Amino acid sequence: MSKYLPHGAQFTFDSIAVGGLVSIGFPDATKEEAETTDTDSGGQREFIPGLRDFGTVELTCRHDPEDAGQSALEANFLASADVKECVITLPIEASAGSGGIPSTSQYTYTFDGFVLAGPTGDLGLADSEAAQVTFTIRVTGAVAKSST
Repeated sequence: MSKYLPHGAQFTFDSIAVGGLVSIGFPDATKEEAETTDTDSGGQREFIPGLRDFGTVELTCRHDPEDAGQSALEANFLASADVKECVITLPIEASAGSGGIPSTSQYTYTFDGFVLAGPTGDLGLADSEAAQVTFTIRVTGAVAKSST
């Protein structure tokens, strides 16, 4: 995929679009390790790969108490904390296809998650900045990447 501007990227939580997005983080995946060093290791520490953890995703939004997506995130944090489907959709990107014919691709990242923290932020009462809030989504399970 060629370089692109992420303007128009979307995030949905339980099929509800979150409005006022300023930034969307990607899942911060890591893999644990298990040490297997023993007396047969020849003086070298040895490891095998452990479990993957897809971490968290942070969403920063212009605060809008009437936005259905922001309300769904807040309700998930305050009340239910049920695991819901989350989808990050990158904007359609035009790129040069075979034979110089333009083609378009749209990438999505789909995962299950729940609101781990949020909403947090600073309303900035003494400045001219628009109010922002941040939600942290805990990814549970794997992240599936697809393109159309």
